[in-house]
Amino acid sequence: ESDPKHLIEAAIFRNIFAGSTSLTSLIPSSHAIPRYVGDSERSIRELLTRAQAAAPAVLFLDEVDALLPTRGGGGPDAGGDSVGNRVLSEVLTLLDGVAGRSRLFVLAATNRPECVDPALLRPGRLDRLIFVPLPDEASRQRILAVASARLPQCCEEDAVAARTEGLSGAELTALVSETAAESVQNGLTGLSWKLALQLLEAGRVRPRTSAAAMASYARFADSHGCGGF
Repeated sequence: ESDPKHLIEAAIFRNIFAGSTSLTSLIPSSHAIPRYVGDSERSIRELLTRAQAAAPAVLFLDEVDALLPTRGGGGPDAGGDSVGNRVLSEVLTLLDGVAGRSRLFVLAATNRPECVDPALLRPGRLDRLIFVPLPDEASRQRILAVASARLPQCCEEDAVAARTEGLSGAELTALVSETAAESVQNGLTGLSWKLALQLLEAGRVRPRTSAAAMASYARFADSHGCGGF
């Protein structure tokens, strides 16, 4: 949980599965889809079978839009007999088998919800959606604290979290890294939050999630009845 990129995921796990002894399996899409035809379906089948055998368990599919993209999306792997389509069919079949088994939970994450095949979101599959917005000020303060916890700090600056509205967890982590490097170059013995403010003012670290993208996420959340977090 010390990795800021996974702070939100860890918090969701803690809130949903508080007090449980569930096994958590994190499956990045880059690891779940091997290069060789046939291995993809077998890997997915083995992962889900292993999770069922380890129940109570939590199976987490990261970047599910890359792992299970919309069928017929027009890409090079969009054919009816493509590896992606076969993997999706395998997952849909296995999710249908999981439905009603309270000892196995399947969670997925994406920042491109429009690219997730609608069949995955049908009742009994991944049917409960949670919209996670950009971190608020309190969350940004926590992310900055975790990202800088192992760095000596030569001064305190409470204004940084208030000045970083719109930054994601990854961008806040980048701000800490940039500030640490700048502090060393300035001959300081610790991280200076005043330099962080200067980097923000100079535009060295800036939000990459546009207002249009956030509006698109909000529309998707509204149209699919997403809960908040």
